[in-house]
Amino acid sequence: MVRDRHRWLGVTCLGFALFGLVLALAGMSQVFAIWHVAAGQALWGAADRLRTLGPFVPATFGILGASIAGKWVAAYFLVRGPLARGERWALDALVAGLLLWFALDSAMSFYHGALFNVWMINLAPLLLVGSQLWLAREQASVRAQRASMGARQRALFLVCSYFSLFGVVVAIGAGSPLFAWYADGMADDFFASELPGAAKTWLAFIYAPIGATISAHFLMLAWAVRRAPGDRWTHHMVIVSMLAWFVPDTLTSLLHRAHFNILWVNVPSMVAVGTVWLLALREVEATAS
Repeated sequence: MVRDRHRWLGVTCLGFALFGLVLALAGMSQVFAIWHVAAGQALWGAADRLRTLGPFVPATFGILGASIAGKWVAAYFLVRGPLARGERWALDALVAGLLLWFALDSAMSFYHGALFNVWMINLAPLLLVGSQLWLAREQASVRAQRASMGARQRALFLVCSYFSLFGVVVAIGAGSPLFAWYADGMADDFFASELPGAAKTWLAFIYAPIGATISAHFLMLAWAVRRAPGDRWTHHMVIVSMLAWFVPDTLTSLLHRAHFNILWVNVPSMVAVGTVWLLALREVEATAS
């Protein structure tokens, strides 16, 4: 019974990761038509407004969908690893990631007047995953001691913590002057000038779920690195979930010619996390041998 519960929770996580990939590749398809209409009505009072922004919108769907895929792959590792072994901290990490994403994404949706995003999208993961985590709480009773961290493990923890905090900043401030450099770069790729007003509105809105997803993803990574720094599965979780974000994000950015996003966000982020991850993994292997 307990094993089946964890299996279904893992399947649910992979299902949401697959949803992210579909969104990344086909965000402007008829699959999401109802959401497009709701977004257009809420943000501009025009149901078909999204399509007037050209490839800029599907490029941002690629970024959002890839971020969703990466987050849920990280959650899957927690479910099939420490949570399946009954370790309480894994349940805490999953709940914290779920609630952080939901609260931040939903609060910003309210702020932008996009209540539709809460009931169309946000409630499904909260209810489906939250209910299963609630049922799993009684079996998550193993309270393991915190393992000691080497210098490189600590660096990986700090990098993941930084990216989690950065996700909050992105969700709240993407439309502010703080991210003018990013808006200018995307404008050069898609409009050959300054972003038009409708594109600025879209950028400020869509980066709320993107930032919330990034924040929750890296919160779970930081939690795992802190609680199980010497376990190889922890390092597998970090790099596999990062690749689950990086590969579809980069491919869809190439497809839509969002070169700025690749050069100034994807590659630096992957290099920063990947370099520290590799050094931390070598530290683990050296300790084990």
